[in-house]
Amino acid sequence: MSGIKIAIIDNGIDENLLKGQLTASLTVNEDNICECDCTVLEQQKFKHGTSCALILQKHLPGCSLVSIRILDDVGKGMIKSLKPAMEWCYRNDVHLVNLSLGTVHFADRYIVRSIVNEYSNKGIVIVAASANSGYMSYPASFSNTIGVVAGEKFAVNTILKWQKGIDFEIPCDSEVVSRQGILQIGKSNSYATPVVTALAGKVIGEGKICHIVGVKRKLARLCCSMEVEYNNCGTPDWITAAWSDGIDMGDIKPYFALYEGEYRQCERFVDTIIFADKEKAGYYKKAGKNLVYLGKESIIIEGFDRFFWSRDSRVRQIESTKPRSEDLSLPCVVWVQDGESDLLLSAIELKTRFCKDGYNMYMVSSEIAGVFCDLAYIPECYFSEKKETLHNFLYWQTYYQQSDGILIIMPEYLTDDLQYISESIDMFVHLRYSDNKYNVEIICDGFIREKFDMEWKNYEILYKKMLNLLTEEEHEQ
Repeated sequence: MSGIKIAIIDNGIDENLLKGQLTASLTVNEDNICECDCTVLEQQKFKHGTSCALILQKHLPGCSLVSIRILDDVGKGMIKSLKPAMEWCYRNDVHLVNLSLGTVHFADRYIVRSIVNEYSNKGIVIVAASANSGYMSYPASFSNTIGVVAGEKFAVNTILKWQKGIDFEIPCDSEVVSRQGILQIGKSNSYATPVVTALAGKVIGEGKICHIVGVKRKLARLCCSMEVEYNNCGTPDWITAAWSDGIDMGDIKPYFALYEGEYRQCERFVDTIIFADKEKAGYYKKAGKNLVYLGKESIIIEGFDRFFWSRDSRVRQIESTKPRSEDLSLPCVVWVQDGESDLLLSAIELKTRFCKDGYNMYMVSSEIAGVFCDLAYIPECYFSEKKETLHNFLYWQTYYQQSDGILIIMPEYLTDDLQYISESIDMFVHLRYSDNKYNVEIICDGFIREKFDMEWKNYEILYKKMLNLLTEEEHEQ
């Protein structure tokens, strides 16, 4: 059991300090290829990876360690280096990876998610450290990893789980013993992570668990002797490829590969089934895939050892939000379209343009399929009631994600409930569709600032006008 092979992807490991030899020592070169690491690390001052290795050896004696260096001496590196490191692990039967690293930048999220999902869905268990800053970090906040923060005791924090995707708190060592003496290390999420990795190694070594949901559940039983719903997530962010049971996605392109047609023809390629018929839940439960249910009726799937997401999952996430300490202060834009046009397409177009210009906009949609396009799905009931709960949720999500603003895209029939959305709407954009074009009004502070016609799906001119109005004060300064 203790001989499990574990990769530490970090800034290298000084083998002279270990209580045994490394199974392999590799680095990712400038051509993004894994190769033998011949770098001498004796003089390395920031022995981050070495400390993680010593902690692992302490808590899981006899484990087989692999070092893959993708960070420099001060702990910085390139996101692209993660993929060849994970590929090496996959090809060399490494089933457990310690990542005491991550990024808090919103643009990195999509790249990291793609890498993590690919290899997690191939069977690699990834344990990752959350950012010490308290913001959401990637990959620790993804469902397909075991996210860790340092704490006073080994515990499950349900608020962290639902709001940030962090699975466990655990104490970390203040010092580690090497072959050459004691190394002092500070309290940090990085050094709490290998403690959980060691525990995960014990769970995996016992066998009979083939999915990360099962590993998380077993760890929860170890830390607090309770059952935790790790298959129920705030957002379905784990998908690499999915099969859709007759659900029309329109023109939108989800963040994952989407298969349609006969299930048997794509069964071996997909990790998730998307369906809307409540009566099929029991059948699909037996398919050995993750499930996403888009139907309006509530369903309960018990004894399920894969990920599951539905409207109720998002409601639970919103309802679990703690009260905010202050009002929302971010710019808030409400975008309203009539019923003839595609809300999700508009949201994706705007999100893409904001992201390209370096703006991290928190995009909200009342359409459930928005979760497949990195939009924050909010059920319609929150636009007409539960004002305080919605404000709390928006406040903390935009705080954790370091958002630059909020953009709520909604159908015209919900506009009567605008007073429930935000204490202060800075911009109101209204699109009415007629004769293959949009009639557009942009209203700020109760005044119409722009009024024009726009060709259907030609979003660039509208985006530029919105951006100019939102950044007027910056330009004036």
